[in-house]
Amino acid sequence: MVVCWQIQIQIQIQLELNVVCMSHVTAASTFEMHNALALVLSHPSHVASLSTLARILQNTLSHPSEAKFRNIRLGNKKVQEEIVGVDGAIDFLQVRCSFGMP
Repeated sequence: MVVCWQIQIQIQIQLELNVVCMSHVTAASTFEMHNALALVLSHPSHVASLSTLARILQNTLSHPSEAKFRNIRLGNKKVQEEIVGVDGAIDFLQVRCSFGMP
């Protein structure tokens, strides 16, 4: 459970920063992000999903000008299991960072 809370805290911090991916954050989009994250947390495999989301967000923070870090291949097995298969995960990424889903 400690790892899960650490990941939740990391994502919450990144939600609050909102500088790299979204300079136009509104109250509505923040509300959407929190709702999407709540859906992720309600999923049985939320720990793996949060870990993957945190890694994706860290990549966007580390490489803000590189579009390749804001695109996700939906056919990737890990993405299928930890993002596509988890309610709220794709919505979170699309609202948070305007992610492309080729």
